[in-house]
Amino acid sequence: PAPPKASLSVLLVGCGNSTLSPSMFADGYGSVTSVDYSSTCIESMKKLYPENDNFKWVLGDMTDLKEFGDEQFDVVVDKAAMDAIMVEEGDVWNPSPSVVAAARSMCRAISRVLKVGGVHMQVSFAQPHFRRKYLLGMHGGED
Repeated sequence: PAPPKASLSVLLVGCGNSTLSPSMFADGYGSVTSVDYSSTCIESMKKLYPENDNFKWVLGDMTDLKEFGDEQFDVVVDKAAMDAIMVEEGDVWNPSPSVVAAARSMCRAISRVLKVGGVHMQVSFAQPHFRRKYLLGMHGGED
């Protein structure tokens, strides 16, 4: 059985101005942290939805997540954040090396901050067979 949501620590990467984080916290998730690289966005969201010990807005880069420790979160949610990286993808069959590298960095960072047995949930507009290659490190030259 799944653990009770009140016991879960959740990280939302590339949060933007989405209300998903405050909605999850209001719905009873124990700890919700949102990260985005836009200082304007983070400051705006802090004003709209004030922080407390279990609800945070963090300025940071989802491709390194250096603001967080190893195995810190039970759940990492990507609600179209990787889609933003894919804007420069080019040919889906032969994507830009810089996009492959950025997606690889993002996946590695998420894996690092997830607890053992944690869940990475991704919501995307991409077709699954294209996105799966990024999530599973199946693009040529990846280690």
